[in-house]
Amino acid sequence: MQKTLVIVLIVVIVALAGILIWQNLGNKISVESNLPQENEQVNSDENAEWKIYTNDKFGYTVEYPFGWHYKDYNDVTIDNVLLSRVVFSDKVLPSDIGKMDPSQSISIWVENRPFAEARTAFLQGPFINTASETIITVDNMQVTKLSGIRKGAKYSSVEVMISKDGKIYTMVGIDSPSVSAAFNRVLSTFKFTK
Repeated sequence: MQKTLVIVLIVVIVALAGILIWQNLGNKISVESNLPQENEQVNSDENAEWKIYTNDKFGYTVEYPFGWHYKDYNDVTIDNVLLSRVVFSDKVLPSDIGKMDPSQSISIWVENRPFAEARTAFLQGPFINTASETIITVDNMQVTKLSGIRKGAKYSSVEVMISKDGKIYTMVGIDSPSVSAAFNRVLSTFKFTK
């Protein structure tokens, strides 16, 4: 009986030791497999595979995701306000901006109207919730970020307004799962070239 107990005890100890060794070896392998191999290059630039859009007319550049499309829509003047629009999307963009699905796009608008007027138009626009306003930094400038939910909309609208040289540069996006992460990364690459 004592012999059987000793044999069972040895088997249990060997089994536990085997499990511990297996777990340690498994953790070591998983950690090592996440390390770069000798000939593998590590890409430290998270936007490395992004494309660059440059607007020479208004003097700015942004990066946008590889595989996305962009379309420059013709400048229009509404109530003596020049409006220039470029739209980025992971979908092919229609020739008519009115047929575009804003929940799947990021737009940059350039307007020649006073900042206070553009800000008021957003804050007093057709929102069901009170719009929020925060100050953030873009291209080393303090700028205004506005958010609010339009009537009938599923997601909140986000507008970042940058005032420079008498123009308002507004990046517009929808806080939807398909756009919000890209919006923040595109915004982080916005730079003035003039």
